[in-house]
Amino acid sequence: MSQHPKRTGFSSWVRKWFTPQRSRQFRRKPQLPLEPLEPREMPAINPALALGAEAGRLPLVRVLDERGSLIRSFAAYDASVTAGVRTAVADLNRDGINDIVTAPGPGAAPVVKVWDGASGSLLSQFWAYDPGFRGGVQVAAGDIGRGEVGIVTGRDHGSS
Repeated sequence: MSQHPKRTGFSSWVRKWFTPQRSRQFRRKPQLPLEPLEPREMPAINPALALGAEAGRLPLVRVLDERGSLIRSFAAYDASVTAGVRTAVADLNRDGINDIVTAPGPGAAPVVKVWDGASGSLLSQFWAYDPGFRGGVQVAAGDIGRGEVGIVTGRDHGSS
């Protein structure tokens, strides 16, 4: 049997365009050597966990290290605030030691406070919502993108 006249050379054309050229040189991208970054060990006094009091108790915050040992304990709000304390831990002032962020639970004014992790002193405070809001504040802190550290607040389940 003979091939169709229009298909003559078709198989050679397919082989030419769809088989890899073994003689072609591929250029490899240069690989850059990797160097380790500086060590990221944290100091021994670095707060790893901050525990806030539950509603109905004094607004105390207990700060623990990574082994669970108590570093310090402090009153985040006035003793009349018994709405509970929400906490978050992050290095907000970039001194290498985690700072403590506190927010009140339902029934208290929505004042968020930032406490220095090294000294325990008050760094800053702000109104998370309107001063008349009493629904409670949930708080989180950490890397919010592009290497920036910040605080994120949310209304508690007690809000209406």
